[in-house]
Amino acid sequence: MQTASTTQICLRPWFRFGLASSAALVLSSLVFFVVWQGRSSSGRMEPRILEPVEEASDRRLGPEGSDEFLSLGLSTVCRSSLRNITEIVPSQGMVKTNLPRQSCEDLCIKDGRCRGYEYRYGERRCELWHESILAHLNVFHNRTVSGPPDFVCVVRQPTCRELRGHKSLKNEEVNSLSFYLMEFCDTGPTPELYGPCSKRYAEDIIQTSQRLCDAVRHVCGTATC
Repeated sequence: MQTASTTQICLRPWFRFGLASSAALVLSSLVFFVVWQGRSSSGRMEPRILEPVEEASDRRLGPEGSDEFLSLGLSTVCRSSLRNITEIVPSQGMVKTNLPRQSCEDLCIKDGRCRGYEYRYGERRCELWHESILAHLNVFHNRTVSGPPDFVCVVRQPTCRELRGHKSLKNEEVNSLSFYLMEFCDTGPTPELYGPCSKRYAEDIIQTSQRLCDAVRHVCGTATC
């Protein structure tokens, strides 16, 4: 089956992001657009946070024994479930401090129980998760911690079901970002990494969404994501 996927990014004088996925002879398709045109949005709708979708497939991103990692993007924190978002430290796992990110990932590789990790750059803090990371939160605009949102959640060998859950959440982040840009960033993008109208963050969220889409198609064996 042939598939087609396009990603369009234009950064001046506005942001225009297109993320589309379609397949020949398949009726379902997924299209998301975020447009930064220097004007306020009308009829704003509040984005919904979706629970991960239950899937029968237990296939993983990469064969067992390999070290396949997938970052969920800038300013993401790991959660075992959206029903338990207050659990900021894994109930099964360990926390290490004063480590560079690569050392954190190396520890996860050596740990057969590790299902992923959360890393905070400013604190050099590493959380190794020994339970499935079924959800994540984005704390870039909705900050629940003090200081810069310098987190990243990285999953290891996620299943089809887990990937679909994270993709649903990332879709909501794209929608939320589009509302924010049109309402508060009418002067255009800013160069600060953690500024509210950050060009780098907007690019990262779209690129991460595309990576998740590619992973869903690969692991789940579907033409669309």
